[in-house]
Amino acid sequence: MKNKILFLIATALMAFTGSLSAVNSPESDLKKSVTKMIKSEVFNQLDAQQQAEVKIKFFITANNELRVISVETEDPAVRELVTQILDHAPIDGSNLLKKFHYNLTVRFLHPRV
Repeated sequence: MKNKILFLIATALMAFTGSLSAVNSPESDLKKSVTKMIKSEVFNQLDAQQQAEVKIKFFITANNELRVISVETEDPAVRELVTQILDHAPIDGSNLLKKFHYNLTVRFLHPRV
């Protein structure tokens, strides 16, 4: 009897956790928004065969603006471009922590490849 109860509890927990992972989190929505903001401009900087990995560290102000702390990538032009686009950019931060440091890695593979 005890094993059946434990099995039912474990099954219910797995079902609950699975349904939670299917729901978009505010952080995944944030990644999509930031990626969308820089995507076309970064692709314009890249050659047809070039790839880029951009690591962005930022926080969101009380006024719902992104403030870039750092951008790490091999291409200095992409680093400058991402910083210019994102720093002080407005964002929907209603479900996000303010003044919390977010770390985001975006990988770009040119669509013409």
